[in-house]
Amino acid sequence: MISQRTEILALLLTFRHGHHTNIAKGVMNNRDACALILWKLGPMKKSHIISLLNDWREPKFNKWTGTHVDRAQTYLFNSSRSGGYGCVADHPMQRGNHMSNVGWSGIVSDKRGEPGMKTFFRRTYWYRLTKGTYAPTVECAKRMTELGFHS
Repeated sequence: MISQRTEILALLLTFRHGHHTNIAKGVMNNRDACALILWKLGPMKKSHIISLLNDWREPKFNKWTGTHVDRAQTYLFNSSRSGGYGCVADHPMQRGNHMSNVGWSGIVSDKRGEPGMKTFFRRTYWYRLTKGTYAPTVECAKRMTELGFHS
């Protein structure tokens, strides 16, 4: 019997990593890969998600030590809205976060309209269910439909 982990890894290995997901070209970014893992496997520990992502992507070569090391992938679990990645939702129904280039100085909703400030909306595909455990959001379901993984 093939495990669900093996099945999702086999699916991920049909894609190469890229900065922008393009299913037709066989490219997927980390955020979509993480969302796919949570969509297919359901709530899981951050360490298990990172393990799957590292099995999908080859290790990073450290030129100073001459060794290969796993990628940390921890930015995917950053909940900051002001200068961080802001990938984590507060609740399962949240669509996303308004982000800015303000840095770590404050949440964009407090500073909108300042000259030179760029803002954007980052969709959130997972939320913190309990400490160290993440689950897919409704926005994750929407993204999976967009990518053709709705079943």
